Amino acid sequence: MQQYRKIKEQHIGEVLFFRLGDFYEMFDNDAVEISRLLNLTLTQRSGHPMCGIPHHASKLYIARLLRFGKKVAVCEQVGPVSKGKELTERQVIEVITPGTVLEQEYLEQSAHNYLAAIFAGKEKTGFAYIDVATATFYATNWDTSDMTESFARELGRAVPRELLLPQSLDDNDEVKAALASAPNMLVSRYPDWHFAPELSYKRLLSTFGVANLRPFSLAESSPEVPPAAVLPRRYSVPHSPTRLPTPEAVPSCNGRRSRVRGAG
Repeated sequence: MQQYRKIKEQHIGEVLFFRLGDFYEMFDNDAVEISRLLNLTLTQRSGHPMCGIPHHASKLYIARLLRFGKKVAVCEQVGPVSKGKELTERQVIEVITPGTVLEQEYLEQSAHNYLAAIFAGKEKTGFAYIDVATATFYATNWDTSDMTESFARELGRAVPRELLLPQSLDDNDEVKAALASAPNMLVSRYPDWHFAPELSYKRLLSTFGVANLRPFSLAESSPEVPPAAVLPRRYSVPHSPTRLPTPEAVPSCNGRRSRVRGAG
């Protein structure tokens, strides 16, 4: 269990699929929760709660956990299987989150798989969401003073599977009220420097290979820029700019909305 605990400490908040032979095993709190969610038999190993799934069927179970808004860290045996008391080397080879998966086995064919992000300034709040699998990319903004209603409305419109949230908004009561409207959405918290406006603008220019964002109806100071810039960097597999959705301007529907759309 020492090897398991050491790896688990690096993946707090994620369900750790720990490879043991032909099975992925889960222990302790993971085992208790996942056995309930997936209707698995809960057993014990050395006094620790344990449940497991067959390796060959893992994608079916991972897909179900993603729909529950869970992150899954897949820990594989990466060295030769040791004999006797020596430990087989293991390491996490992939972290799968609801908003960043691209494999068809994990996606619901009848719905978008949006990864969203939000950034709140003093006067304006920006919100963006992306689905690389269907080449769609949207961004919008609203008055920060109208946070709860506008945020809840946009969450209802996009229905994202995962939201990237600046840590500074974690204790914001208006944000909490809006998040309550999306209980099955995974919220991933990131340090605020990921959303730094100046750096975000440069990232978007680099991502789309442009000199400015005017073709997308955005300026350096646009509130949509920080959340839009952080999204492509969060995908679990590498992407070149040509594989990402390329935004195109969409006319404002109410004079306050500035949206960009992916043209895949």
